[in-house]
Amino acid sequence: MKDLMLLFFILCILSACKDDDNMMEPSGETPCMFVQDDSSMDGLIDEQENNIMSSCFDNRITSEAGLRANTIGTWELIGFAQGWFPNVSQPCATMIFTADELEYSFTNASLDTTLTMAWSVVEHSSVEGFYELEFERTDLPAVELNIYCEQYMYSNLTPLDGNMYIFERKQ
Repeated sequence: MKDLMLLFFILCILSACKDDDNMMEPSGETPCMFVQDDSSMDGLIDEQENNIMSSCFDNRITSEAGLRANTIGTWELIGFAQGWFPNVSQPCATMIFTADELEYSFTNASLDTTLTMAWSVVEHSSVEGFYELEFERTDLPAVELNIYCEQYMYSNLTPLDGNMYIFERKQ
C-alpha cells in the first residue's frame, strides 16, 4: 500500500510538470543575444530605418488616449544608430507595457539590465497638444522616445550626437 501511494504521488508530480506548448516566454528575456562587433556599421541609419521613421512620423498618434491604448503590449528594438561612433553594434532591448508599468530589458557592451518602472502619458511641456511617454527613470538608454505610431515608436537624436532607437510592436 505504501508503494502504491508513493507511485501515485510521483505520477501526480510528473503530470503537474508536463511541458505546455502554449506557455508564453518568461517576461524580461531579451530575444536577441548581444555581441559587440567593432567592425560592423550597425550604428548608421539605413534606408529601411529611414523609411520606418518617415512613415511613422506621417502617421503618428497625436491623442493622449490613442497613445495610452496603443502603447500597451510588447515592443522590441529593431533599429539603432549612434551619433558619434557608428561602429557600435545594435543593442538588444525589449519593453513590455501594462496599464501602469513597464518591464524594461536592455543589453549593450556596457549595460545589461532588466527592471520594472512606472510610466504615464503626459502633455509635452513646450508643445501644446503633443503627448509623450514619461518614465519613472530617465537615465536609461532608449527611453527618450518621442514619435509614436501604430506599429512603431522611435526617437532620433543623432543630429544632436545622440542615439536613434526604433521599437516595433510584437504583441
